[in-house]
Amino acid sequence: MNFKASAETYEYDIVLCFGKNIIYQIECKDYSTVSEDAKSDNTSLRNKVIFQPKDKASLINAKCYVVLKGFSQKLLTEFEAFGKARDVTILDESRYLDVIKKDIMTKLLENII
Repeated sequence: MNFKASAETYEYDIVLCFGKNIIYQIECKDYSTVSEDAKSDNTSLRNKVIFQPKDKASLINAKCYVVLKGFSQKLLTEFEAFGKARDVTILDESRYLDVIKKDIMTKLLENII
């Protein structure tokens, strides 16, 4: 795994590495925590849920997933669409595991065949 230079130090929730080109970064976000953080440092929820995780994933050339808990269906739908346009997969806590497992297995099989 190669890290790109950055002036900031990042903490990663989960990083899965299956080789040099198969890297996944998974961020877990709870609505109450994220909304408080956004208010305290005067940033948007979109920044906390989409942009910051994407920036961290790009430093290690990882596929980015963000698992959301406690978000309204309206916000979840909005973030899913916005994330998709930026290659960030937004998942609800109720279905994240199946989606991530499927993506990982597909990628691993592609590299074997």
